[in-house]
This record gives sequence, C-alpha cells and structure tokens, in this order.
Amino acid sequence: MRVVTRQELMALPNGTIYHEWEPCFWRQMAVKVEDSPGVAADWYQAMIPQMACHNSAEEADAHFAMGDGASVALNLESAGREALYDDRLRYAVWEHADLVALAGVVQRAIDVAKPVA
Repeated sequence: MRVVTRQELMALPNGTIYHEWEPCFWRQMAVKVEDSPGVAADWYQAMIPQMACHNSAEEADAHFAMGDGASVALNLESAGREALYDDRLRYAVWEHADLVALAGVVQRAIDVAKPVA
C-alpha cells in the first residue's frame, strides 16, 4: 500500500481501491469508479460497504435491524461524487500485491461462509 496525493489519485485508473488517509489512521474503503464528466477536479467513488437502502430512514432502520440479528443486503456498486476539492487530503492506495493478498483472504472467507437459510 502506498500514500498518494489527491492529484495522483485522480490520475490513477478507475477501479483503484483506496482509503482517505491520515498518519496512523485511514477511513472507509472506496473504489474510484469514474472521473466526473466535464469536471477535472473530482471523481465518483463507491464506498465499501454500503447498505442497499434508498434513503437515510431506510438505512437507519437497517442498522437497527442488524442489531437485532437481521441480515442486510449490501450495494457495492452505488457511487457518488467525492467532490471535496481538498488538495491537503492523502489517500492510501491498494497496490497489486495487496489486492492479491486481499483476494486470498476473501476466498478463504467464501470457503467457510455458509448461506443463511
């Protein structure tokens, strides 16, 4: 993993996985989905995980339902604009070796996960 500037992240290809980064801390995982059409200063990102809810009231209900043991569907493709325009931000970018290691962890989790009936 490596840390890049906002401008460096904007130059990376769509599909890049990253986190907003501060020393000793990084935020939620995100995927750079696409550059904002006609806007050179931001991009669209999909946050992971994100619940498959249509509004904040549904999301709040889903969080409470999870607390009671419910299974909640995720949407890993929904994207919104980053649009912070803050060149002071830094981003921890997953590199190829990191992604290969993550794929192994996910595959092991798939191998042991049992669908909930």
